[in-house]
Amino acid sequence: MKWVGGIFCPLPSFFDILSIGIFAILFFKEQFQKEIFFIFYSIFLLCFSICLKEKRKYSSIPLFLINLWGFLNVFIHSFFLPKESLVFKYKNLYLLSEGYIYILFASLLFILLMRYLKNPKLLFLLCIPAVFILLKRQYTVATNIFTYEYYRLSLWFSIIVACIIYFLFKRRYKLLVLSIVTFLGLFFIYFERIMDSLFMRGSILNYFISSIKEHPFVGSGFNKLLLPDNMILNDKFGGLYKHSDILNITACLGLPIFIFILWLIFECVRRIGLQNKLIIFLSILIVSTFQLTMFNIEKATICILLTVFCLMQKEVVRC
Repeated sequence: MKWVGGIFCPLPSFFDILSIGIFAILFFKEQFQKEIFFIFYSIFLLCFSICLKEKRKYSSIPLFLINLWGFLNVFIHSFFLPKESLVFKYKNLYLLSEGYIYILFASLLFILLMRYLKNPKLLFLLCIPAVFILLKRQYTVATNIFTYEYYRLSLWFSIIVACIIYFLFKRRYKLLVLSIVTFLGLFFIYFERIMDSLFMRGSILNYFISSIKEHPFVGSGFNKLLLPDNMILNDKFGGLYKHSDILNITACLGLPIFIFILWLIFECVRRIGLQNKLIIFLSILIVSTFQLTMFNIEKATICILLTVFCLMQKEVVRC
C-alpha cells in the first residue's frame, strides 16, 4: 500500500482540501450556474489565500500579456457597437464568462493553485473520474474501445500522438513504434468517421481564416450578437461547434493573443521538461487544437487542474 501513502505525501494542506471543492462544478445542471460557481469559488480561494504563505514562487509574462490584451479588448470592441444596438451597453455582458472574466478567473485559479497548492496528487486523481463523467455526459458517440461506451476518439488520438512525440524525444523507440502502430490501427478502423470529421473541420477552418483576415489585429470580439455559444451556421452541416480553442480565441482577440498563447505553451513545455507529465500536457494541447475544450467551463476547469499537476516541480519532502 505504499502508493496510497505516496498520494498523501506530503500531507494535503487545508487549502488543498478546499481546492477539491472546485469539482462541484460537475454537479450543476445549467451552464450559467457552472460559470457563476467557477467565478465565485475562485474568489473564495483567493480570499483564503490571503492568510497563507506561498508554497512556491510562480510568475508568467505571457499569462500577464494574455490577460492584459483581453482586458484592453473589452474597451476596443465596445466602440464598434452603435448606440441603438441591443447590447450597446454590453460591457457587463462582455465581462461575463464568455468574455474577459472567463480569461481572468481561469488565470486566477491557475496562479492560486501554482502558488499555494501543497500536494497536487489528490487533485490529479480526482480529475480521472471527472474526465469519465464529462465524456459520458456530453458525448454520445458509441465505441467499445477499452470497454467504455462513450469514449471520444479525439481524446484517444490526442493521447497517442502525445505519446509519439514524447517517446520520439526520449528515444524510446520500442514504445514509439507501438504508439505509431496503435495510431494507424485506430485510424484505419475509424477511417470513415475520421474523414467525415476532417471534412467538417475544413468548414470550421475556413470560417476562422476569414474571421482572422477580417480583423487580424484586434479580432472580432467575443459573442456580441447573442448567437448560440461558440457555434457557427453552415449550409451543409447546420450548426457546428468551433472546434479549435486557439483559432477561436485568435478570431476573437486577434493575432497578438495567438503569439502570447504560443509563448505560454513553450514556457510550460520548458518548465515540464522531458518528464512523463509532458504526455498529459501535450494531450491537453492537442485535444484543445481539434476540439472545443477550453471554451467549455467544465473541461477548462479539469484542464487547469491537470496543467497545474504537470507544472509542479518534483519537490523533495519527508513523509
